[in-house]
Amino acid sequence: MEFCYITELELLGNNKNTKQHNKIINQLLQVCNKLNHNDVIQKEAIQLMQQQKIKIPDAIIAATSMYFNLPILTADAAFTKIKNLDVVFIEK
Repeated sequence: MEFCYITELELLGNNKNTKQHNKIINQLLQVCNKLNHNDVIQKEAIQLMQQQKIKIPDAIIAATSMYFNLPILTADAAFTKIKNLDVVFIEK
């Protein structure tokens, strides 16, 4: 399983997390492959932001997914509105 580095920031940067939550998140992330930023992803994220109303972190996550040709597993409905993005939507 892969994840975008922005996802790591969002998960661990949540100030509502307990130490136990962060421990579990870190354990999960350790067995996954972190997908890092590059210039192609940056350009795609910029295009997404110019074409659609999308937040910077979401644009980076979507662009990373597109670059690596991987689906996004999410409960965030905003991703379902992004064209040409393979989204596996989980209803809350």
